[in-house]
Amino acid sequence: MSIASRLRTKRSVHQDELMRNDNDENNSFVVSSTPSKKRKISSIASITPDKESNESTAIYTPFLKKNTTMKLPLQNITPINNRILSPPLTPQSSTIKHLTRKNLQNEIKNLNDNDQPIPATPEKPKKFKLLNQKDKLNVPTFVLNKDSIYSKTKAILQRSSGLWADDIGVLPTRNVEYTQISSFLRTNIVNNKSNSLYITGPPGTGKTAQLNSILNHQFIPTTSPHNDLKNIYKFNTNPDDENEFKYVAMSTINCISFNDPSSIFNRIYNEFNKVQDVRSVHSMHDLQTFMESHSKDTAFIIFLDELDNLTNMNQASKGSNSHAFSTKILFELFLLAKQPSINFILLGVSNSLDMTDRFLTRLNLKTDLLPKTINFYPYNAEQLFEIIMNRLSIVDAKESIFNPMAIRFAAKKISSNSGDLRKLFDILRNSIELLELETLAQSRMSNSKEANTTKPIVSLQHIAKVFTNLNSNKSTRSKINKLNMQQKLVLCALMHRENTDIFQSHCTIDDSFQYYIKLMNRQEISPLKRSEYLEICNALESNSSIEIIDGRSSGKLKTRIKLIRCRIDNKEFIDEMSKFDILKRFL
Repeated sequence: MSIASRLRTKRSVHQDELMRNDNDENNSFVVSSTPSKKRKISSIASITPDKESNESTAIYTPFLKKNTTMKLPLQNITPINNRILSPPLTPQSSTIKHLTRKNLQNEIKNLNDNDQPIPATPEKPKKFKLLNQKDKLNVPTFVLNKDSIYSKTKAILQRSSGLWADDIGVLPTRNVEYTQISSFLRTNIVNNKSNSLYITGPPGTGKTAQLNSILNHQFIPTTSPHNDLKNIYKFNTNPDDENEFKYVAMSTINCISFNDPSSIFNRIYNEFNKVQDVRSVHSMHDLQTFMESHSKDTAFIIFLDELDNLTNMNQASKGSNSHAFSTKILFELFLLAKQPSINFILLGVSNSLDMTDRFLTRLNLKTDLLPKTINFYPYNAEQLFEIIMNRLSIVDAKESIFNPMAIRFAAKKISSNSGDLRKLFDILRNSIELLELETLAQSRMSNSKEANTTKPIVSLQHIAKVFTNLNSNKSTRSKINKLNMQQKLVLCALMHRENTDIFQSHCTIDDSFQYYIKLMNRQEISPLKRSEYLEICNALESNSSIEIIDGRSSGKLKTRIKLIRCRIDNKEFIDEMSKFDILKRFL
């Protein structure tokens, strides 16, 4: 073949190739070769024909040069999110990937499965700048300052704020009780007599506070003339002459700390004995022998607070009745305070009004054995008001943060309930905190930047709101008044079951539902469905009228069950339900 024919054949093959590429131009996309240095590529990248297509799609590519392109057919292939795939055609150093239609389809499918939105550029963290003096909230400094009158007033209204007595140790409104206690101590110490004093009254009436105030003001700590005694004080026996005094060994013990009532004798011995020895005191006679050795020039005073706690202890280790054993210990203590051979004074404080009648009946056999009794009666409204005003005058005698009518209102509420001074302290302290929160909220909502110089005070509204929060959901009457008739019927059925079966306070919801159905059918009242019954039980639980807890069955499987129980007072419940004729039948 001549050179000319050979060139014509080569030209025709080249033209056919160009025509075929032009026909596929609309269904193809361009893959640009990566610009790189000229280097030889020994292999040919080809695309295998599709099995279902009769047309051959194989393309033979010559050596790719710089800035040249190669067209690939796109039969049954769609771009992904309008993005053009541009796989590199420059061969890697070690391997060459053969680009086929099947491989390309698999690659597109994998990209579709793993396609995730491009994460947004993270925002830079905001830098919080310190507020300038102009930008700060307009909060009055006299409210939130720790040295403000509000903070000082809350401090003196704490339960543990200390004693607030006068120069001689008299608490406000307790002049009569002070005179009785002081006269009792002076008479028995000067005359070297043993005696006992029992102080009783409701909680929060100042029993322990008044007795501690007297002991702190009338007894001066000193050293003992004997080397074997401790906790020694001087008591002035002649008010006109300071040099006339008597040595007194005195100690205070809280009976709550005892686990065994028989250990009280050894505890009293250790409070007075300074010398460490192996000997221990276990009975009244051992303690009496110790006191007789120092009774010529020293009197002994023991102050037992919460005395009724001795009667509530168990004595199982002795193998005897715990109540009888505790009563015996208590009887021996008061009997020791009547022994003429020693100068021992027993001061007992308790909340039980009838402790001498219940536990010390043996002392009634002889009048001289009975202790002297002083009753601390509950505070009335005027006494509570006087005590509060006396404390507030210590903070600021000219200005108070309380409206006097608000204090009188709180005092009347407390005196009509229990007369407990400590509860009045809590009410007033909570009202101050409520006032501070309101002042802070108003300063945040206010747009004005002018300083507020008016000091807010606690008013009647603050006191009433505190009482409302304390009494909410606590009274059975208030709980029942919020219920409708169906809820009251369910509650009556639950109370009726508990009163019938007193040995099983809790029962399952299923058992209570069955009992409710039987009770309603017996009274010829249409019972509720199970779903409606459960809804009412949930409503009663949210009202704090009943209690629903998790439990387990008593069988071998120990499956989880729901137990239900009423949480209301039986007497108040009967009083409220008696007002309805339809509910009287369930009581």
